[in-house]
Amino acid sequence: MGDPIGDATLDRKTRRTERSRRWEPVSRRGKAAQITTGACVAFAAALTVWSAWAELTCPYGGPAGREWCRTTVGVGGIFVMAGVGVATLGAVIAVRGMLRPVDPVGGDGWTWGEGVLIALAGLVLGLMVIDSPVCPAGHDMATGFDLCIARGDASVRVEATSRLALQLSVVLAGTALGLVVAMWHRFPWILGAAMAAVATAAGTLWFLDGTVGLPW
Repeated sequence: MGDPIGDATLDRKTRRTERSRRWEPVSRRGKAAQITTGACVAFAAALTVWSAWAELTCPYGGPAGREWCRTTVGVGGIFVMAGVGVATLGAVIAVRGMLRPVDPVGGDGWTWGEGVLIALAGLVLGLMVIDSPVCPAGHDMATGFDLCIARGDASVRVEATSRLALQLSVVLAGTALGLVVAMWHRFPWILGAAMAAVATAAGTLWFLDGTVGLPW
């Protein structure tokens, strides 16, 4: 016959061991990075849900309004469902980061999260905010062609200016900065958290403004 007291003690030790493995200690930078990553992801997703809600609840009536709403409801529904799921994931990541113990020699595993957020902001800025090609002042882009037509005189036409090099430079710069934040172990954790937060806020606003629109 087994020893109930001994078995209970063993079970408690096993549970403590499992919890210690689950909540592996991390450095201060790693803890801050995990909390920052989770909070930024939750913020971006929550703002996405708020922005897409107007698309999901399209209020227009009449044949033209219903035709318009048929498209916006589908897009809004996708954004809202994805946003709710990602916001939940972000909240879980942040809470788990708060619960993890700090060890000066612990790992910095979640710094990659901050790096990804910064790189994504650079991607949005390069591909969605910076237009290419562009026309000089007083000209409009011709439909289907990289050609600029003067507003006052349609006979005056100039070739549109490509900013592809600038776009690629911005994307590469964002990626490089993200890699520095993610891989440089001596990078100040406060600066990394601040850069990730600013990048997430700007990138989310740019992305939403170019897709479902901002809620205000």
